[in-house]
Amino acid sequence: MQNSLGQNTFMGVFVPENAVSRAMLAGLLATLVFAAISAWAKFPFMADDFIFLRNAADPGNPYTLGDLGKFITRAPVYSVVTYAVFKTRIWEHTWALLYVFFFVHAFSLALIVEWFWRELGAGGSRVSRVGLAVLVALLPSNHEVLYWPLCMPYVLGSTFVALGLWARAPFVRGLWFLASFAVLETFVLATLALVLAPAVLLSARAAGPLETVTRTVRASWPVIATWAAALAVFFALRKLLAPVYGAWVYELTLEPSHFLRQSTQIFEMLFVTHFYRINWVSTFLELGAVALALRWLARGRDGEPVVRPRQAAWMPILLFASVANLVILSYYAPRAFYGGYLLRQALVAWILLLLWQTGPARLRRSVIGAIAVAYLAHSFVIFANKNKNARQMSERETRWIEQMKTCEAPCVIEAGNPAAGLKYDWILPEMFWDVYFEWLIHRHAPGKAIQFKTSRE
Repeated sequence: MQNSLGQNTFMGVFVPENAVSRAMLAGLLATLVFAAISAWAKFPFMADDFIFLRNAADPGNPYTLGDLGKFITRAPVYSVVTYAVFKTRIWEHTWALLYVFFFVHAFSLALIVEWFWRELGAGGSRVSRVGLAVLVALLPSNHEVLYWPLCMPYVLGSTFVALGLWARAPFVRGLWFLASFAVLETFVLATLALVLAPAVLLSARAAGPLETVTRTVRASWPVIATWAAALAVFFALRKLLAPVYGAWVYELTLEPSHFLRQSTQIFEMLFVTHFYRINWVSTFLELGAVALALRWLARGRDGEPVVRPRQAAWMPILLFASVANLVILSYYAPRAFYGGYLLRQALVAWILLLLWQTGPARLRRSVIGAIAVAYLAHSFVIFANKNKNARQMSERETRWIEQMKTCEAPCVIEAGNPAAGLKYDWILPEMFWDVYFEWLIHRHAPGKAIQFKTSRE
C-alpha cells in the first residue's frame, strides 16, 4: 500500500517507493543473472536434506512439525517454513524454489543496502544503485544458504532484518527483529551491527575511537533498546518452547586457544573467498579491488577524503562484531555467517557507490569489473563441483532404482560406498547413508522389503 508521501507501507514499515522499485528490479536482475550462469548445472541434495525427504516420503510416518524436535526451540520460524516446504515433497519434482529463495535473498539485501545508503546520505543514479545491488547479491560465499534446500529458508531472516531497519515504530521494529532471530541466531548480532554501522561510520569521520563509541551510543540508544527487548522476548519464547519440543543447548567453549582458533576462522570466512578450499585468485581480486577503491576514496578527487582511514578501520571491527558469538561456539559453518555477510555486502555496496560518484571512469570499471569477475569465477567453481556431484548421484540412483523395481523382495542391493568419487562438499557423509537409502525406498519402492549393503571402500 502506498501513502500520500510516495512511501510503500507494510505492517508499520515505511519504505520510499523508489527504494522498493530499485530493490525489486535488483532482485529480479540478480535472479536472472544467477539463472543464466547456473543454467548448465544441476544441484544435489545434501546430508540433512535426506532426513526431511525420508520423513516426508515415509508412508508409515505422519510427519508432523514435532518431528523437528528441539530445533523448533532454536529456530521456530525457520522450522515451520522448512517443515511446510518439505511436507509438500516439491523438491522431488522441481528445483524452482531455488530461484524463488534466491530472489528473496537478492531483494532483501537490496532493501538493506538502500537503507544503508540512506542512513549514510549516499546519492547515486538509479542505474548505479540497481547495478551495485545486483553485484553484491552474487557473493559466492553464501553457497550454503543459497544452494542447499535445507538452508534456503534462512534467507527469510534477511527479509525480516530489512523490514526491521525500515520500520519507524520501535514496537514494529522489534517484532521484525524478533522474527529474524527466530529464523537463526546468525541474525542476532548482525542486526545490531547493521543498525550501528551508519552511526559509527558517520561519527568516525570526525572523531576518535572513544568519542565515536560515545556518539554512536547516544545516537542509537533507542534502537539498541529495541534490539535488546526483541532478544529478551526471543529467549523467553525459547523458554516456553523448550518443555514442549526440548531445550536447545549450545556447546560453548571459553578456552583462549579456542578463541584464537575461532577468530582465525571468522577472519577467513569474512574476507577469504572459499568453498571448502580457498580460491586465492578470487580472494585477491575482490580484496584488491576494495583496497584500491578505499585508497582512492581516502585521497579524494580534490584532496578532500571521501572515506577517511579511521572510517575504513571500523569496517572489519563491525564485521567481526556481527558474528562475534561464534568465538565461543564450536562451529563455523558458512550459514552461520549469513547475517554477517549482509553487513559485509552493505559496506562493499557503499564503498562502490562512493567510488561510482567520485572516481574516474577507468578506476570504476576496473574495481567493479574485478569484483564481478571474482564472484562469477568462484560461482563457476561451485557450480562445477555441485554439477559433477549431482550427476554422479543421479547415475547411481538410476541404477539403484532399476534394481529396486526389478528385484524380488526381500532383496539386498550391493551399493558399495555411496559417497565414493564425490568431490569435496557436504553431500553424503556416512551418518546419512541409512536415511538416504530409506528415502529412495519410500519414494521408488514403497512397502517393499529392500536392504542396501554398503561399505567404506
